[in-house]
Amino acid sequence: MLFLTVQVAVYPALALFFLALAMLVRQPLLKLLLWMISPHFMFRLMFSEGFIFFSRMMGLNSPGGLGTSMIVHVVYIIFFALWSFPFLLGFAAVYHDSGIDLLWLRHWKTNKGFLTVGGAFLFCVMILLFQPSYSDTWRQNVIVDQSVDMNTESGRVVLKSNDYLKHLRVHLAEKDTVISTYDREILLKEFTFNRTPWVLLERTISTLGDSSTTFDMMVKIHFKYRPRTFTLTYSGGKNKLSDIATSFVSNATEHTISLKWESFPDTSMLIPLHFKVDKADSITESIEVRFMEMVEPVRIEKELANIIPRTIFRRTEVLRRMHDLSSSLVQ
Repeated sequence: MLFLTVQVAVYPALALFFLALAMLVRQPLLKLLLWMISPHFMFRLMFSEGFIFFSRMMGLNSPGGLGTSMIVHVVYIIFFALWSFPFLLGFAAVYHDSGIDLLWLRHWKTNKGFLTVGGAFLFCVMILLFQPSYSDTWRQNVIVDQSVDMNTESGRVVLKSNDYLKHLRVHLAEKDTVISTYDREILLKEFTFNRTPWVLLERTISTLGDSSTTFDMMVKIHFKYRPRTFTLTYSGGKNKLSDIATSFVSNATEHTISLKWESFPDTSMLIPLHFKVDKADSITESIEVRFMEMVEPVRIEKELANIIPRTIFRRTEVLRRMHDLSSSLVQ
């Protein structure tokens, strides 16, 4: 850890320091106290100020599938087991070196001790069985996911959660429904979106080239509401992109260039863009716009749950080389 920073290296150094002191002192109770102090610094490093931010991000973007969720939990268990294992070995060393029966551990090996521990475990299980899974502090997240494919004008309303949607009350199209199944994702409705467009894209394109094509573009975008996020991507497929120039921050690879805005950008945007596609005369344009407003009015109710609405508009179009200035208007 010293290769990262000196500050980070202090935490394992302090852990080893207190483990070493626990082995050097001869007083058994002092040995036990020093061992109990030793893990504090390593776990303080793990549960630092950034842990809350990381936990919130994991909660909002946690995996939806049961198999993926199980894998993530197994990884967590293995990671924290390995993180804690040196201190368990440290306790074994301290216990062996003390020469006495610390914490009366030998008494728990008897049948009486086994029954006592087993009874305490069952008692805790019975208490937890009657406790609610969520509280005002820990609430279930239910996502009302509405998506619209602007290419086909088709849309879907889907309810998603990492936990069961049972007992969820849904109010849709003047109908009330109570979810009674143990599902984590439910398709509520499919619809056709042929109303006033929420996304208007107007572009001016100038192309030049022979074996490769240079695109000079001016993209004007208008939104009905301020979007939560907006992503504009251009892909050359197997063909490489080069000579990329834009006044906005972008994430560019050999084959794609992606421009992304977060935290509610303005309802009107003007984006200049210049790039070259090697050995090709076309480029694939993809847009994804995420709104907090809902296309289809849906009201969700459930105790101790956060209802998170979102509407995502997606569209893909292939832009081909043109030998003169042109413009197009796209919903």
